[in-house]
Amino acid sequence: MSDYKLDLNGTFELKEYSCINDYVGSMNRNDKLTISMGKCKNENAELIATILERKRFIIIEKGEKEDGIYYIKAQRGS
Repeated sequence: MSDYKLDLNGTFELKEYSCINDYVGSMNRNDKLTISMGKCKNENAELIATILERKRFIIIEKGEKEDGIYYIKAQRGS
């Protein structure tokens, strides 16, 4: 089991979602992932959460911190 961290900043375009999809697709069962997104729109965060769920990740926690940074914590299932 490994722990991964992905920090995303700036605007999100189709190619960024494709890169995220490829990145999480290479992770193994029980790997953990924390994604931080600098002040993103809620729909961007929800789309990323959907990508994770399609790749068999279980969303453990998600939300916005006091500093406005949105985060998702997830773990890859079987």
